[in-house]
Amino acid sequence: MQVEIHHGGKLIGCSHLDAADPPMGVATGFFEPTTSYDPKIHAGEIDGVHQPEVYNLTLVVNSLMHGKIECHSVFIEDYSESLDERHVSILAIPYPDYETYFGDYPAYKAYWNQS
Repeated sequence: MQVEIHHGGKLIGCSHLDAADPPMGVATGFFEPTTSYDPKIHAGEIDGVHQPEVYNLTLVVNSLMHGKIECHSVFIEDYSESLDERHVSILAIPYPDYETYFGDYPAYKAYWNQS
């Protein structure tokens, strides 16, 4: 599912999310930043170093198909210096929303033993 990540009304990045942990309502994907993204402000972890001051930051996730995605939190891991990668995790997406968004994904089907 293609999403945009916003902070303070500004688009800070995009991601194509995949079902990661269906029973916990977790989705993850590579994070593609925009010029408004600043890892020191938006990333909860930079190259393995946690940034607790960012943990309560309000990031908003919008699906291009479904609108705003309700969730408990959004966590960005920035490994751009060491691995040239950034990841985003969307945590605790409620049911039945999670099934609506990811019900056709292989990880979701595998967890629920669907073919």
